[in-house]
Amino acid sequence: MELNKSRTKLTIKTTLVLLVMVFIFISLNSCSTCIKGKNEFHSEERILKPFKSVEINQKINITAHLTSPDEKNRIELSAQSNIIPLILTIVENENLIISTSKCIDTTTIIEAHIYCNGSIPLANNNRGVLQYMYTLDCTDSVVESPAK
Repeated sequence: MELNKSRTKLTIKTTLVLLVMVFIFISLNSCSTCIKGKNEFHSEERILKPFKSVEINQKINITAHLTSPDEKNRIELSAQSNIIPLILTIVENENLIISTSKCIDTTTIIEAHIYCNGSIPLANNNRGVLQYMYTLDCTDSVVESPAK
């Protein structure tokens, strides 16, 4: 009789511990939801430093455009107004990195047009779409970084 009582207490304790663990797991995962686009679409143009390659770390549809040598390297971003500030465009070691500062919902559409007057290899690390007709080299221009 004592043995059954002890097993019952152990089973109840185990069940309670498992329920608490499941609750904690669900709570932690619900905090990491991705941001969805809201409001109307907006565009923003950013001037870029010279770069030799592009790395895409977010689902972004990219179109690369060959420009004349006298034009500045730039990127034009189109997305909903709450998403644009979360898009990062950083030139580091002559590599343009396009990513986001927070998790963006995969159904959110982000478009980027890269304007460059030379050749660049594009590395797509996500599920975005790449469109370009030429190999581009963006190292010939000297331009300033966008003011923040």
